[in-house]
Amino acid sequence: MVRNIEVNKSTKFKEILTKREFVILLLILIVSVFFSLMSENFLTINNLTVIFGYGSVYALIATAMTVLFISGSFDLSIGTHLAFLGVFLGMLLGNNIPTYLAIVITILLSIFNGFIIGALVIKLKVDCFIVTLGSLLIFLGAAYLIGYGSSVAVTTYTGSFGNFPESFTRIASGKFFNIEYINFYMVLIVGLMHILLRNNIFFRQNYYIGGNRPAARLAGVKVNVIMIFNFVLVSLMVGIATILRASRVGSTSQSDGGQSLSLFIIAAVILGGASLKGGVGSIIGSILGVFLLVIINNGLVVLNLSPFYTDIIIGFILLISVLLDEYKERLFIEKRFK
Repeated sequence: MVRNIEVNKSTKFKEILTKREFVILLLILIVSVFFSLMSENFLTINNLTVIFGYGSVYALIATAMTVLFISGSFDLSIGTHLAFLGVFLGMLLGNNIPTYLAIVITILLSIFNGFIIGALVIKLKVDCFIVTLGSLLIFLGAAYLIGYGSSVAVTTYTGSFGNFPESFTRIASGKFFNIEYINFYMVLIVGLMHILLRNNIFFRQNYYIGGNRPAARLAGVKVNVIMIFNFVLVSLMVGIATILRASRVGSTSQSDGGQSLSLFIIAAVILGGASLKGGVGSIIGSILGVFLLVIINNGLVVLNLSPFYTDIIIGFILLISVLLDEYKERLFIEKRFK
């Protein structure tokens, strides 16, 4: 009896050590210690504020992208969507539209964009890759048109908007106990999404859809409704992230986000345990993935190294994560059919 208890404890301990979230958390600690030893500027209050500020923006988008991944789909347009919504928001604020109204309009536009993307993919059955790639280009072009063509842009050459009213900038940049408001918003939204994905029936159904979509339909799951909702959710989070980022930084630009942001978020979500095949993933894993990549990027900047190293490192991490997932899946299949 005692031996069985010891075996169970040993098994559970091994499961914890091999759990994706634990491994990423351990990597975060190792990388943080490394950069803190390499530079005394890494663990300063100012630098930690930068890490959590950018991490909070990316984390918001990653939560929704995780849900979309679990259902077996993805969105490549999030980076240029953020740029488009940013310059659109900047244009509204630059034309003296009241802060609350500018926020509402931006949120509604983001929801509308997400609905159109979702409807094209789910209702018209256009390939997700084609739709989101096309959307990426549309948002990119629209962002540059607004940036270059707006008379209220601070700098038309870069399509930058700024000089936002204090009623807008304090939404995210205000501080409570020296912690920026944006971090509290992130914790609140991430916590809510984590609870919903673990306990809410509507959100839980994404695992069934991603695992076996035809079977989910036969079981009575409203696949089309949930899938369109997921695309809307991603766009909504992009809208919220755009507003909070603009409020914290105090400016927006047509070059914000871009294609690199899309790849960054997708890499973080896959690193966190989600799969392009669908059916698996967790909010906590994705958030840890986001902060690991943010810390690596920030650490390289602090060390005055080329930002191109970040792309190389992220690429290697992404490939290793996918290869490990494939290896684990093959081992599982082999054990199951032995």
